[in-house]
Amino acid sequence: MVRIMSKVIRVPVTHEPEALFVKAKAAAGENGIIFTGDAYAGTFDGMGLSGRYVLENQELALTVESKPMIMPWGLIESTVKKFFAGT
Repeated sequence: MVRIMSKVIRVPVTHEPEALFVKAKAAAGENGIIFTGDAYAGTFDGMGLSGRYVLENQELALTVESKPMIMPWGLIESTVKKFFAGT
């Protein structure tokens, strides 16, 4: 894991925040990532990724604070956006 300059990924949220959080927490857990917090704010950590998230005005701001050096930003961003778009 490498400490990096943080990057914020913003995703519009069009579904009920609580239901979205339950689904995101379950999917992340299946992939070794642990969410701590609630549907509106918290942290995530696992598989070399760590950061925080906050939901404001129907937009999720996911701040990645560390990531594996070999994992490209494009992959992280597209995965996050695809997951929340398909919810």
